[in-house]
Amino acid sequence: MKVRGIVVVHLQAFIKDTFGEERYKEWLDSLGKGAREIYSNVILVDDWFPMRKALGYPLQKMCEMFYDGNNIGARYSGRYAAIYVLKSKFKHLLVHDPTGFELDNFEKLFKESFTSTHIELIDPESDNPSIRIHHYPNMDEYIESRLAGWIEKGLEFNSCFYNSVEVTSSLAKGDPFTEIVVHQNIVNDKTKFW
Repeated sequence: MKVRGIVVVHLQAFIKDTFGEERYKEWLDSLGKGAREIYSNVILVDDWFPMRKALGYPLQKMCEMFYDGNNIGARYSGRYAAIYVLKSKFKHLLVHDPTGFELDNFEKLFKESFTSTHIELIDPESDNPSIRIHHYPNMDEYIESRLAGWIEKGLEFNSCFYNSVEVTSSLAKGDPFTEIVVHQNIVNDKTKFW
């Protein structure tokens, strides 16, 4: 399975912006040879990279270094990436209704960023719709957390809703699919993690 360069660039930018250039260099030095080569060279946003080397392993190392091994760091990196993606290249997928980014648009974005996967939207009209990912080689808890953060921020973007997002089923833990469920709640002001 492969990941598009835009995903890799956003992870790189998140680490630099959040922890600074010196800590980024420490993180880079901690990576294995294959991942270090990817992040040491110019990353073109439309190139494709091996999933584990370019995203899974680097996310794991980031969480180990900066978040005491907690995968919440991967979630924050997903939220960070959503801001840039939704304001730039995929801006056309924002809809003009009160909820802003719709969950079904995530499927389009996902297919443009990852290869070899099957994704479906479950109960889109309910208060708790979900995304199911059926085929995702090399899935791990860090990638799942990043995807959950991405969905969470995408739904918050231009919205009057706060959406908590939960991974309820996990390919990484041996389940037949990863399921990310959205819990929608109306609030008066936006809660922002990023």
